Amino acid sequence: MKRYIFFLLCILSYSYGTSQTLDRSVIAPAGSFDKTDKISFEWTLGEPTAASSYTNNKMFTQGFNQPMLKVKYKTIVDQRFMTYKLTVAPNPVQSILNVHWWTDKEAFISLRLSDVHGHILSEKSFTQKTGSTQFNMNSISAGMYFLQVRDSHGLLINTYQVVKI
Repeated sequence: MKRYIFFLLCILSYSYGTSQTLDRSVIAPAGSFDKTDKISFEWTLGEPTAASSYTNNKMFTQGFNQPMLKVKYKTIVDQRFMTYKLTVAPNPVQSILNVHWWTDKEAFISLRLSDVHGHILSEKSFTQKTGSTQFNMNSISAGMYFLQVRDSHGLLINTYQVVKI
């Protein structure tokens, strides 16, 4: 009888120690998680059945509630002490990428959208103190792209990574 109880206790303790837990997880061939004091970012690559739906400020992906990542603005001071404030949103983008800018005086600004291989997909230039434009991303396949902002001398002001989903 003692052997039977001992055997039963061993099996119960083994099954308790190896029991499953329910955590949010994604099965994907690649992915990562990064976190700063202001934002956390998770990504996965190669999910064959992931579908997403969108509302004004949320993205829902296969049961996971994810906030839309938006860049409010970034202030850049170039070599000639000119201040640029730029907003690139939404990022990730599904169809329309909005770009807004403000400078402290009227200036030439060039916006160049290119793929990871450096092929230019779209380029727009403006000479104004404030403005906004849109890039239609509907005909572009999902992936990573770069939006380069340049001044009148062709000097790079900033580069934004844009993710098309």
